Amino acid sequence: LAGAIVAAVFGLIDIKPFIHAWKVHADDCIAAVITFVLTLALAPHLEYGVIAGMILSLVLYLYRTMRPEVHILSRHTDGTLRDAELFGLELCPNISVMRFDGSLYFANTGVFEDVILDKVATKPNLQFVVLDAEAINEIDSTGMEMLQAVHQRLSSAGIELLIARAKRQLRQPLQRAGLEARIGSERIFRIRNQAIMYAWSQIDKCDKEGCTQTCPLRAHLPAPENLD
Repeated sequence: LAGAIVAAVFGLIDIKPFIHAWKVHADDCIAAVITFVLTLALAPHLEYGVIAGMILSLVLYLYRTMRPEVHILSRHTDGTLRDAELFGLELCPNISVMRFDGSLYFANTGVFEDVILDKVATKPNLQFVVLDAEAINEIDSTGMEMLQAVHQRLSSAGIELLIARAKRQLRQPLQRAGLEARIGSERIFRIRNQAIMYAWSQIDKCDKEGCTQTCPLRAHLPAPENLD
């Protein structure tokens, strides 16, 4: 009877999902292996192993999402806006285009604020920050407070915050919290190049000619119908 049970259970063991998880994301594979081992070790209380796996998965999720990627974008030779550091692109001293990859919530707001302010501090002539918000799928109350604090700190330094490509999931909370009214609806744009063009139109006259003519963001600018 024991042999029959072992033979039946042995067919349920499949190593391929573990290998696939390792190739996709090592953390997922580690969580799966730990859950498997704990389930065997804690038998017959299998629920303890499952609960431990759930907790471990949540911890790993928080760890990954609390360190969001913030990229500075500039104009590539193909006309698109890409990661300036990755592709070795020249940056505009007056306009900074930043892309935030991830949702804004309590676990990563501090990191997001520090990264933006640190990058802004390296540009003494900066006048505009364009936040590419396409990847922001969710924002909580802590994230909203942080975004408001960033807007206030930038404004006190004479820097305008512009938001581009904000989804409904971000736009509606901005409206409900009154932050869109404080930022100004005219500073929220459907596409990034509209925000950049707005910044060019508002740059101080002493810098306007040089920025609009030699700005790295203007080089290889695509036709209006291809603007993103």
